[in-house]
Amino acid sequence: MKKGNWFWGVFFLCAAALVIVHRLGLLTFGQNVTPFTMFFGVVLTAAAIKSAVHRQFAGLLFSLALLCIVFSGPFPVLNAITPWPVLIAALLGSVGLHMMFRGAKWKKRGDNIQPPPFRKHPEISINDTDTGSFTQCTVRFGSGSKYLHTNHLERVDVNCSFGAAQVYFDHAQLANNSADVVLNVSFGGVELYVPRHWRIKNGVAAVIGGVDVRDNFCAEDAPTLNLAGNVTFGGVEIHYV
Repeated sequence: MKKGNWFWGVFFLCAAALVIVHRLGLLTFGQNVTPFTMFFGVVLTAAAIKSAVHRQFAGLLFSLALLCIVFSGPFPVLNAITPWPVLIAALLGSVGLHMMFRGAKWKKRGDNIQPPPFRKHPEISINDTDTGSFTQCTVRFGSGSKYLHTNHLERVDVNCSFGAAQVYFDHAQLANNSADVVLNVSFGGVELYVPRHWRIKNGVAAVIGGVDVRDNFCAEDAPTLNLAGNVTFGGVEIHYV
């Protein structure tokens, strides 16, 4: 049996035992914690650990931020930093860590020098559809990276729940000088890496989350990415490369 399977097996067994012990009233703290809160606490803790293992800063920080929000009811001391302060801190922390470690190579034994079109980590639900003009990426409870290689990109759909996704546009060309990026982000973080000479039009609706778009002062006729979709309890970062 793989070591990862042992770790997650023990983790969820301990979580199950914690739920039973809590309901029996044997814990001296968190008596107001509901089963619903404990469930999301376990899920977010697992997402934070997984993100930390794979050096996914946005996934780690947003998981911790959401843990603070979920447990702000049973632990009123957290009310001072939830929801907006801790979410903004997670977003800024993700940007800062990415800038500090940009270009760092996290290599493991057996890794290929050239990344595959869509790199998968074990035990993570990741789906990928790529037809050249249309690409769809789905990441749940983990992290994944998508490298686009096409000369007629029209649309990219990114679905990210309880995880972190990175999409690289630096080797893609847009059909008709523009393309749509439809984001569906909940309890997670998405990073988009786009060429410096591209324009970004932000039409994303964010609820308890945000989209970090910096103006790079491109020409009006520059290739344009039109952002649309929804972000809930999460964040989207744009990086110019």
